[in-house]
Amino acid sequence: MLLTPELAALFPTLGEHDEPYSWSLFEVGTQPSGCLIAIGTLEEEGGRNRELKVRVVDVTRLGWHRLVMTSLGRFSGSGVKLTDGFVEVIHPRLRAQGIGTLVFNVVTAWAQRTFPGVAVDPITLVRPDTAAQFDRLTRFYGRFGFAWDRPADGWGRHFPSKPMTVDALKQYPEELLADVRRVDLTAGLTAMIDRMLEADDDRRMIAVLRDQLNERRDRWRTIGYRLNLLGYGIAALAGFGAARALFLL
Repeated sequence: MLLTPELAALFPTLGEHDEPYSWSLFEVGTQPSGCLIAIGTLEEEGGRNRELKVRVVDVTRLGWHRLVMTSLGRFSGSGVKLTDGFVEVIHPRLRAQGIGTLVFNVVTAWAQRTFPGVAVDPITLVRPDTAAQFDRLTRFYGRFGFAWDRPADGWGRHFPSKPMTVDALKQYPEELLADVRRVDLTAGLTAMIDRMLEADDDRRMIAVLRDQLNERRDRWRTIGYRLNLLGYGIAALAGFGAARALFLL
């Protein structure tokens, strides 16, 4: 379906993010505090290097958006790197709801689809402060196949993940993310456009009814005007008859 300029103007724009991203929509959280996020992916290639850019934006409010998270997957000829070193949701209110998992699902799936059998660059945990923080990070990345040897001594060091290939990567099932629901973009847009067209039909029908009511009102106004003239005439005749009767008396 081709959108008219009027309909297209009703959809949100991503402003400066005008590169040809492919987008998926998700509902995150529960109402009334939930939000609608869009995850965009863009593949780029240059020589032996290929990379996947990932952007997450909050598009809950029509005509407005805010950046939630970015990520990057890159192949440089020797291995696949699955993070740009910063894997965190920017806004605290949106953390721990599955957005990071959705993003890493996208990056790991891209690597498996594009570079089977290639080595994966280790993910290094940079000086986790406590055992609890180490366990939290390894539990998250463990969803996607990464593993670490648990340190026997202090935590003030760097801990790279065990060697692995792309074939050992995996994705975390979306249905296990209790606060996330994928939105069928095609069906959602179709329903939205249908509602817009129905509303447009309703507006046209209301306009027709308005015109008909105006026409009927004008018609009754004309009839009333004529009745008034008739009434004045009858009243004048009645008055003349009464005056003549009094004169005869």
